[in-house]
Parts: sequence; C-alpha cells; structure tokens
Amino acid sequence: MLAHGDEYEILRRLESLDENITDRTDSLKLIRKSLQENIKKAFENSSKRYNLRSTVKTFNVGDTVYRRNFVLSDATKRFCAKLAPKFLKAKVIAVKGNCMYELEDDVNKKRAVYHGKDIIEGKGGHNTAPIL
Repeated sequence: MLAHGDEYEILRRLESLDENITDRTDSLKLIRKSLQENIKKAFENSSKRYNLRSTVKTFNVGDTVYRRNFVLSDATKRFCAKLAPKFLKAKVIAVKGNCMYELEDDVNKKRAVYHGKDIIEGKGGHNTAPIL
C-alpha cells in the first residue's frame, strides 16, 4: 500500500508498477503542473492590472486636502443628501497610523479622524473643486 505520491516515483524506478497506473499518475502530474503554471500566470496578470490603478496616498501635516462629506437626508429640515457637496476642504492636523489622518475643516474648524480612502489630494488654488 502506498501512503504518499512520492512513493510512485520510487516504484517506477524499480519497475514494479503496472503500466496503466504509471500512465495515470504521469498524466495527473502533468495536469497539476500545467494548472500551477496557469494559476501563476493568472495571478501575475491580475496583480499587474490591480497595481496600475492602486496607489498609496500619503499626506503630511499641513497639507490641504478634500475629505468625503458624510451626510444623511432629512425630510424635516428639507435637506437632500445627494445635492450636498461630496467633498469638503480640510487641512491635515496629525497623522494617526498608516491610513488615518486627523483633519480640521476650513469652514467650521471641526476636527475628526478620517481614513485615507476618504481623502483626496487638494489640487490648485483657492476654492478649487477636487478632480475625480
């Protein structure tokens, strides 16, 4: 009785295996090898495509940025969230770890901590809208 696949190779060298068993194991080994190559190619192709569009954003203290505006609609105040601005101008006050930044709004001086995915780099001069 064989306990591991490597034992087939030893028995094949000793020529004590039947031909139909060796043919099957050889074909399965070839299939596994081609599958591994295809998986590796697919991984490399996917990683190339992902890395083209993903960038690491880092901001320094004092940078002017735009933060995502999280608002909800409120019928009692006659406020519709989809008409509110998507981003508000803010300034980086402190860096809190890898992706978290403490921001202060330019308008109402509100301070809060935001994730890097919710921050867009401020380009241009005064009152410039973010480029999406």
